[in-house]
Amino acid sequence: MRHILLLQPACAPGPAGNPAQMLALLAAGGLPADWTQTWLTLEPLPEQVAPVPVGAAKALIEALLLATDVVLLIPAQADALQQHTRVLAHLRGWQALTLLDYRDWMRGKRFALVATLPSPDADDAATTELAAAVRALPTHWQALCTELDCEWHGALIGQPDTTGNILTDVAAGFAAQGFLARSAARPLAAAQDQAARMQYLAACARACACAR
Repeated sequence: MRHILLLQPACAPGPAGNPAQMLALLAAGGLPADWTQTWLTLEPLPEQVAPVPVGAAKALIEALLLATDVVLLIPAQADALQQHTRVLAHLRGWQALTLLDYRDWMRGKRFALVATLPSPDADDAATTELAAAVRALPTHWQALCTELDCEWHGALIGQPDTTGNILTDVAAGFAAQGFLARSAARPLAAAQDQAARMQYLAACARACACAR
């Protein structure tokens, strides 16, 4: 059984809500019934990676290590992209953790991206910069997956209309169907190994004790 973590930064919704979340809901609707779904709204992470994760960082790493699949939801908003940068920094920085074998736990996890571009009515320099940043996201995550020996599942990127409604992007809606349910390229030994799971739970207990 797979456990999919859908991770979205805490940011102000647009006039039609969070279009990236809506697109992810469409994609998650096609998941098999025996998949566990965890939706996590992540509060802002600290700028520096602490030796012992606390607060939002602790919530992220605990959810991350229990998941077999991780989906990042990124709307075209400056605060969301800033949080995305910190998430990347933490996922890289945690390789230095001594509480558990972080790289072993990350190996084989499957990462995917669901993101949205700015609406087509905006045509200023800031919007152009946002759009370029969103289009560059897959490159960043592919590099991270290579570094951590994870699987890159791909990116689903849509564009809402002038009201912020993503459902008008028919191509993205069709692409969402079955996007997350595509078979993984390789099995996840850690998710199937009860001894590894017990090792993780023991590491979590140690981490929680250190954070108190």
